[in-house]
Amino acid sequence: MKRTLSLPKLQEVVRARVCAGCERLTPGSNELPLHEARDCEHDCDLFAQLRPLRTLAVNLDPVVGNFDRAAAVACGRVIDSPNGRVVLATLKELTGR
Repeated sequence: MKRTLSLPKLQEVVRARVCAGCERLTPGSNELPLHEARDCEHDCDLFAQLRPLRTLAVNLDPVVGNFDRAAAVACGRVIDSPNGRVVLATLKELTGR
C-alpha cells in the first residue's frame, strides 16, 4: 500500500525535529509556528531536497529498491549529515518504511 505524505506536513515535522536544533537557524525563527517557513530555508541544501526525498519515500517500491541507497544517489552528501539522517529517519517513520 502506498502511503501519502504531503510536502507541507513533512516540512512541519522537519522544522520541529531538525530546524529547531540547527546551528544555521535564523535567530527568532523558533518562535514561528511550524507551518511558516524560516528565513534560512532558502539557503538550506537539506531543506531543498525535501521534495525529491518525499517523492522517493512515497513512490519507491521496497521490492525494487532500497530507500537509503536511492536517497544517497538522488541527494548525495546532503543526507550524510546528522540532520540528513534525522530527515531520512523521519521519512521512514511517516511513510511506514
